[in-house]
Amino acid sequence: MKKITLLAGAILFSFSAYSQVKEKEIVSKNAKGKAEFINFSETKINSDEKSVSDFLVMQFDSKKSGTAKSSGKSEFRVKPKNNRIENNLESKKYQQFYNGIKVEFGVQNVVAENGKLKTVNGRYVDVSNVATTAKLSEKEALSFALKNIGADSYMWENQTNESQKKTYYPKAELIIVEKDLLVENPTAVLAYKFDIYASKPLSRDYVYVDATTGEVVLIDPIIKHIQGIGSTRYSGQRTIETQLSGSQYRLRDYSRGSGIETYNLNNGTEIQFATDFFDNDNNWTAAEFNNSNKDNAALDAHWGAEKTYDYFLTKHNRNSYDGIGGVIRSYVHFYYSYENAFWDKADKVMKYGDGGSFFSPLTSLDVVGHEIGHGVCSESAELVYQQDPGAIDESLSDIWGAMIEFNTDPSKQTYLIGEEIKLSGGALRSMSNPKSQGQPDTYEGLNWVNPNCGTPTLANDYCGVHTNSGVMNHWFYILAEGKSGTNDKGYSYNVTGIGKDYASKIVYRAETVYFNATTNYFQARELTIQAANDIFGSNSPQAIATCQAWSAVGLGNTSCGNVSSRIAGNDVICATSNYQYNLDNIQNFPVTWSVSSNLDIISSSNTSITVKASNVSINGTAAITANVNGIITTREIWVGAPSSYTTAERVEFCTFNYTAKDYPGTNQGTIFSWQFVSATGNASANTFYSYGNFAWFTACPPFSITMKLTSTNACGTTEQYVEQHLNNDDEEINITAPVVNKYFIYPNPAKDLVNIDLIDQNNQPANDAIISGELFDLNGQSRSKVQLNDNKGTLSVKDLNKGVYILRININNQFESHQIIVE
Repeated sequence: MKKITLLAGAILFSFSAYSQVKEKEIVSKNAKGKAEFINFSETKINSDEKSVSDFLVMQFDSKKSGTAKSSGKSEFRVKPKNNRIENNLESKKYQQFYNGIKVEFGVQNVVAENGKLKTVNGRYVDVSNVATTAKLSEKEALSFALKNIGADSYMWENQTNESQKKTYYPKAELIIVEKDLLVENPTAVLAYKFDIYASKPLSRDYVYVDATTGEVVLIDPIIKHIQGIGSTRYSGQRTIETQLSGSQYRLRDYSRGSGIETYNLNNGTEIQFATDFFDNDNNWTAAEFNNSNKDNAALDAHWGAEKTYDYFLTKHNRNSYDGIGGVIRSYVHFYYSYENAFWDKADKVMKYGDGGSFFSPLTSLDVVGHEIGHGVCSESAELVYQQDPGAIDESLSDIWGAMIEFNTDPSKQTYLIGEEIKLSGGALRSMSNPKSQGQPDTYEGLNWVNPNCGTPTLANDYCGVHTNSGVMNHWFYILAEGKSGTNDKGYSYNVTGIGKDYASKIVYRAETVYFNATTNYFQARELTIQAANDIFGSNSPQAIATCQAWSAVGLGNTSCGNVSSRIAGNDVICATSNYQYNLDNIQNFPVTWSVSSNLDIISSSNTSITVKASNVSINGTAAITANVNGIITTREIWVGAPSSYTTAERVEFCTFNYTAKDYPGTNQGTIFSWQFVSATGNASANTFYSYGNFAWFTACPPFSITMKLTSTNACGTTEQYVEQHLNNDDEEINITAPVVNKYFIYPNPAKDLVNIDLIDQNNQPANDAIISGELFDLNGQSRSKVQLNDNKGTLSVKDLNKGVYILRININNQFESHQIIVE
């Protein structure tokens, strides 16, 4: 069979922009085989809204995606307030609709770079079998919802004002939602969604009622609770922003976003009856406010809201909890002796109880940050408040409470949650040691609550959201601070921390760009790693640490990759000059530099190194190595004039093609040129052509041809002659050229032995060479030698210390150097 290679011209194929993505680009799938996370490496799709929407419909809702096309119309519409641009990455969220009806939690997170899609992740809801006409009326559905809640009284029943009754009376939204949302194969149904606010006992929930059967298919709590544990200390004398109203001052701050307002609920529950806290001289003293009413709690709530706003703006460029400057309203003295605090998702306000037998007023700085953190989540990821998503929601708020506390007052105990509000001492949760407060520090380890606990309710903590949050809390602590140990699954780990700022940047991007309503722990692992890749680069120390920290808490495999080569500088250096190389993506990590024996270090810093060839006659490869906080990064370069080799193939019966290549595969920036020298037989100068690193001629055997290849780089020029002889049609194609050899060195890294195999450029044993090898440490001391017999040799490294060594190969007095890592 003849081998034919196209030498000129091109055939262009047109592919649909919305064709299915490559299988290798799909990072994860759901139980029905639909892509949950796509990382585009080959498929190119424009990032304008129409192209993205069309792609999402084609990817998820067509026959090409592996399921029958829905009979109705599917759409994906942009959620405008979630658009972000950061580090040249544009992030948007697309809401799924079917026949014009919103598909609850059907949100795709889309990240684009340079006008093309980079990643897509989220939850696609299979709506192919959903009927979009309700059989129950809204009134009938509400009766089912109220029967399920079973409260003694509701907010709209307690109102004397008719307009307030209408405000709280549940109004339905017809949506599509999945029954058994967090099981492996949920079923989409048409449902009524109600906001039901109960006053006794206090609760507020989104209740989803099947519009056909009346079954309550989902309850999503709007009020997020925190169980305060700690003694009240407050935060001492602080500067707060207030507003002059008449002759008095009140707790209003309009210097931040659209405002921060703090009110007095006077032990009631209805915000329309709230009043202001006033002071006569704007000096809010303890003598005035540390009273039997515990009015000084209002100062903590107000100041804490200001500090929470400042943190998200300065650290994450987020303008208030919703990203668009929303007013932060806090209501203190909620209900009589209420031992809790919560973010009210429907009213978008904070409500704080005064505590009683167990807690002081629940307005400590980390509690304020925690609760407003729920507001950030409700305006971004919208995590469902139960099972894994609810635990992640709670952990995110703990992380924000801890970071707000640290950035405002680092003298406080950063990784203890609620340590200031429990009357008997202690803390609610510990991020550094979750087990000390009855939480798990390992996924499915000690203290883990089975999230499949039946129907999620307040009584069972919605299947362990406040307990299982310890896993992600501890992950964040390990990522930020570093830790070594052995988890409950027997895995021993040693993670170097990346610092609180970098860790929180990763969490914020994951929460606001990638997390969706049903994100579970395994997905959180993938998406935080993706967020780290976005910010710091793929396989950066930060991304690797993110992965390692998840392994430390028992999630995912323990293979977290190595740092990619990130040493920037010249591919080729000459023997007479100094050259600087820079290391990117190290941030504040310590760096140790080393070089191969054919280079000298002139100077170095934490981010760069200057080197020079150690010998003016050197021609070969060299290595520059950076140890970045224990992770090895290596850059191979070429020293001196180029060394090249030639490959040959018959592309048609009487046409032969030659390709010149740099040895040993590094980019030497070489310019190649060919010259016809002589020919006999059917070959002649008239049959010879060349262009760049390609040469070809047409001649039928028998023939003999000689060509000269000239290779030039920044350091000089080398020449070699290439000869080809072919006597008959069946003869193998061989070329004659100076022997250039390739090495196979394995294993590397090594523990006991290093094997060396030598072949020439035609992948044949290099039989005519005198070959030896010598291993040097980074101080230039010889540690081991080997003579290659039958093109093979073995070096013993079992007695050497762990570290980086340089193997120098001598072949006919021509030297090549290679890095060896001894484990």
